[in-house]
Parts: sequence; structure tokens; C-alpha cells
Amino acid sequence: MKITELIKVEKTESGYQLIDAKGNYPQEGLTHQSRQSAYRDAALLWPYNSTWEGHKVKGGYRITIS
Repeated sequence: MKITELIKVEKTESGYQLIDAKGNYPQEGLTHQSRQSAYRDAALLWPYNSTWEGHKVKGGYRITIS
């Protein structure tokens, strides 16, 4: 059974940050200039052709966590 998690992009005072459903910031302290930049970084962290099986979906970036 695969368990997935949705990573979203949140607008903060200093820019855009990746955030998971539990409120954790996978890239603590790293901000991006745009949503698109943040999602590009997510694709580098969790590529679709890795064990993470990451891919952009409506509403965020979905990864496989187990």
C-alpha cells in the first residue's frame, strides 16, 4: 500500500516556501521568489523517476512516502 503526502507552497512575508500537511517546512529557511520556482525545487527534491514518485498535481506536489 502506498502512502502519499501533498506538499504545498505557502506565501510568507519573505517569499514562497514548501509546506507539508502537518505544517512542516521541508526546506526550513529557504524561500523562493515565486510559486513556480518553489514547485521546480520540489521536482528536484522528489523526482518522479525516484522512489518518491513525485509529481505536480492540482493543489500541490504529491510524493510517495511509503
